[in-house]
Amino acid sequence: MVSSREVYHFLLDRGACKHGTITEFPIDRITTLASFDEGAVAFAKALSPDLRPRLNAVGQGLLLVSEEIAGDIGCPHLVCDNPRLAFGQVVEEFFAPQPSGTVDPSARIDLSARLGRNVTVGAFTWIGPGVSIGEGTEIRHHVVIGRNVQIGRYCLIKSHSVIGEEGFGLERDHDGNNVRLPHLGSVVIGDHVEIGALDVVCSGTIEPTRICDHVKMDDAVFVAHNAFVGANSILIAGAAIGGSARIGENVWVGLQASVIQKIEIGDGALIGMGSAVNRSIPPNVVATGVPARVLRPRTTTE
Repeated sequence: MVSSREVYHFLLDRGACKHGTITEFPIDRITTLASFDEGAVAFAKALSPDLRPRLNAVGQGLLLVSEEIAGDIGCPHLVCDNPRLAFGQVVEEFFAPQPSGTVDPSARIDLSARLGRNVTVGAFTWIGPGVSIGEGTEIRHHVVIGRNVQIGRYCLIKSHSVIGEEGFGLERDHDGNNVRLPHLGSVVIGDHVEIGALDVVCSGTIEPTRICDHVKMDDAVFVAHNAFVGANSILIAGAAIGGSARIGENVWVGLQASVIQKIEIGDGALIGMGSAVNRSIPPNVVATGVPARVLRPRTTTE
């Protein structure tokens, strides 16, 4: 349970809202706009005319709205630059389950691993020798974290992901047989990174594979040895990044897209779903297709 004024002051302190019409009443749940009712909080970026009368009849529910529709809202509301972001902040602060900051008894943690303050480790997770995990990070269930992996602060590693196992590097011997090369570079993950369920991030060969600050990886994503993923980039479900590929900052790699090894995707590029990227992509463009081709510049809203 939270009060409307608590929500107002929370968003005001973060610069997430400007003003609004606010009275004191309890809020006990989050809802969609279609289900908005007494005691709820929801957000709206746009408003269809048929919804307006019903929303305005709610006397003790709180809407987070954009400036464009604020004049059409008669129920209690706060005006926000980004109502969806403000709503997410409210949900995270007041309604979302919080990590426990404890280690499940079934987890196996090497004695040489170092865990920061308030790290959460879930059931049947294995953390190997030399691992370092920063403050406030949550490691969920059945996760494998290999030797010497470094994970920053306030990250989320979802269940059944594998970080720091060997990459797939081979050479042929004089008899023509495949020989696996050792991979000792491990993985370095920055702060505020999210690794999805069933993700794999492979160890580098000599230097580490790197995932930079604020990267968000959806479920079932694969990142090969010695790849580099720049800050604030997003990899959607099924994306596969080849060995030694370099993904710039603020890049979006779409659903089931694949990036061949040893190429570069420039800062701010968007790779469409299902694309096969077999050559480097310049910054701030949209590229899609098999093979991927540049279509046009990327706009700031994409």
